[in-house]
Amino acid sequence: SQGTSFRELLDSARFTVARRKLAQPDLKIEEIGSMLGYTQATHFSRAFRRFAGQTPSQYRAQLQGQG
Repeated sequence: SQGTSFRELLDSARFTVARRKLAQPDLKIEEIGSMLGYTQATHFSRAFRRFAGQTPSQYRAQLQGQG
C-alpha cells in the first residue's frame, strides 16, 4: 500500500511468521529469531515487542495458557 516502507512490510511478515513459530513449544526463542534473520535474540525480542506489545516469551506463555 502507498506510504508503506519495505522495512515495515518486512517487519510485518517477520511478525506473522514469529507468531506461528512461537506456537511451536519445541522451538527456542533464539532459534526463531535466528530463522527470521535477527543476529541476536534481544533484537528479535525488541522488534516483536514493538508489534505485539509483549515479549516473545510473554506471547508464548499466553498461548500455552489458552487451551
